[in-house]
Amino acid sequence: MFGWLKRIFTGKVETVDLNAAAEFEQQIKEKVETVKPVAKKVAKKAKEKTVDFTSLSKKGLLAEAKARGIKANASLKKEELIERLKSA
Repeated sequence: MFGWLKRIFTGKVETVDLNAAAEFEQQIKEKVETVKPVAKKVAKKAKEKTVDFTSLSKKGLLAEAKARGIKANASLKKEELIERLKSA
């Protein structure tokens, strides 16, 4: 429980293996490189997804606009939201 206190008074210094840290960092970089292409494919599929905007409610259109990163607010009419979604 008071390990930090013991280290202060006993004068023991913990050593860090820099090689292990470098290996760990390399493993993380490799995992990130394998995830990036998958993330791009998922994003591409999400963009390709077609939605019948006329069947959605105004709340649904606002949520879809938010998901696609389109600026929209509740003061817009349903037709205006549909136009913005189709143009994006």
